[in-house]
Amino acid sequence: MGQWYSGGTLHKANGLDWQKANARNRLATAADMVNTIVQNGKSKIKPQGIEAIKPYAEKLSICITEATKTKEVYTVSVREIAATCMGIMGY
Repeated sequence: MGQWYSGGTLHKANGLDWQKANARNRLATAADMVNTIVQNGKSKIKPQGIEAIKPYAEKLSICITEATKTKEVYTVSVREIAATCMGIMGY
């Protein structure tokens, strides 16, 4: 089954793909996204290891899920939605 943060495949997905994916894939993808900005020094989150980013990844996954519930964003890239969510949440 792997770790909670491994196996995310939604990096190049759109909103509809995100909605069709399971929660584990969503969380793992969100973890990758948060970890990337933390490791690149482009975040207010201090690098403290993968377990420390789990609450941020969970919140990002929820934000993307909520944002992709309408047909209007089905074709928008998950990366764009994630960037907006992370900006709003102050990551």
